[in-house]
Amino acid sequence: MPATESTTVVAVNDRSLAVAMLLVVLGTSWALLFASYDPGLAGMLDDCALQESVATKRVFDDRGYFPNCSQRMIYEDLPAIDCSHGGVYVLGTSNLVWGTNLRHRDPDVKRLVHNCGVAASTHDQQRQLVAHLVKRPGFLAAGPEKTLFLLAISYHSVGHPDPAYFPACWTAYGQYNYDTRDGISFASPNPLELEYSLARARVAGLLQSVRECAARHLKGLVREPSIREHSAETYNRLREKFMQDDWRDRLSAQMAELDGLFRELRQLRVNVAVVLMPQGSWEEKVPFERTYTLAISDLCHADDVPLHDFSSLLEDDDFADSNHLNPSGVDKLTGALLEISVPFLKGAAALPAG
Repeated sequence: MPATESTTVVAVNDRSLAVAMLLVVLGTSWALLFASYDPGLAGMLDDCALQESVATKRVFDDRGYFPNCSQRMIYEDLPAIDCSHGGVYVLGTSNLVWGTNLRHRDPDVKRLVHNCGVAASTHDQQRQLVAHLVKRPGFLAAGPEKTLFLLAISYHSVGHPDPAYFPACWTAYGQYNYDTRDGISFASPNPLELEYSLARARVAGLLQSVRECAARHLKGLVREPSIREHSAETYNRLREKFMQDDWRDRLSAQMAELDGLFRELRQLRVNVAVVLMPQGSWEEKVPFERTYTLAISDLCHADDVPLHDFSSLLEDDDFADSNHLNPSGVDKLTGALLEISVPFLKGAAALPAG
């Protein structure tokens, strides 16, 4: 074969190989993207993680295919909410974020009760979140009287959480802006860039979940799961470091934020109630929980806000660590929150009265 013909054949083969490889890459990418929206696969991977959490009495991190549960709430759960019949919106910090599981509850209840917690959030940031929600188009379309903000809170929102976490959750993909003073607002991202960013996050999260599930099965073949053990001394030492010496000043400032939130919701005629989150017995040896409880009780009494004290709802064995719940605690807290939510929704005619 002449040299020119040989060169031509090689070039054609190279182009054909490149096209074939490109098609394989594109096909794989599309397959992974479609798989990341498959509820059956998501449920299977969630069950894999949940089984380990049950066995080890540790946190079930229901983050879906996002880096954390808070981003899942913002970018997956929040856009899917149907506000046309009203609803219950539960807010709090990480102990609430990981504290509910509605997967196997009544579908009508799941449609109307929403965990809108953001980890590492302070009360001023929760106030900003409520301000953002009530401004979302159609959020109060059913009427403010059919909406309940249920603040499932604890003194952990008074400490020193990572100040960058809350803003980062909102600004991660360019759909929102965040300002310390003005709070959360919609940005104007390029729609294609936004969808691409979210698709990348979902596919990466899918692959990570598959890897983690495989690792759990392999680990289970070689050794017994490590069950969490409580250490009150360790918990209290870490909590004192988290709260720091200025915690009483911060408590006053955060109570003022809640007072402002209650007044804003009253002006909008939107319902609000407070739940004191469950606490472990180790809290008796540090002053934070009892001081916070007194402050929030006085505030709710002054502002005529219903207060539900769940601080003693659970046993220590229902905790995964110092303040986050394991699956047994999650089931109990979810049931208790629904005992507040369902009667409200029936009274608002969002659920059948029977």
